[in-house]
Amino acid sequence: MIVYVENPDSISVNDIGVTIGITVYTENAQYYVECNVNSAERA
Repeated sequence: MIVYVENPDSISVNDIGVTIGITVYTENAQYYVECNVNSAERA
């Protein structure tokens, strides 16, 4: 399964280059991922 998080409220343009952590909770588990904030390009 792939989950896309589009426009999260707590991440802004000022966070570009910063490492953040995102946690997704399900009924059976908790998934934690750390990643660097990058800018997105749209075609």
